[in-house]
Amino acid sequence: MRALLALTPAAAVLDLAYENLKITWLLDEKWKWQRSATRLLLVAFAAWLVTIGLTLWR
Repeated sequence: MRALLALTPAAAVLDLAYENLKITWLLDEKWKWQRSATRLLLVAFAAWLVTIGLTLWR
């Protein structure tokens, strides 16, 4: 508690900015993998539709 009370406004802003940067990095890593997974899911779904279409067409 004393460490928090001893923070100056400038130090508090710097600490918040640093924490925000860490959270941003974590979210960027999370969404990067989700974009790849979503693309793979769309490719698999398109292949599934083509397979069903060819099966019904024959």
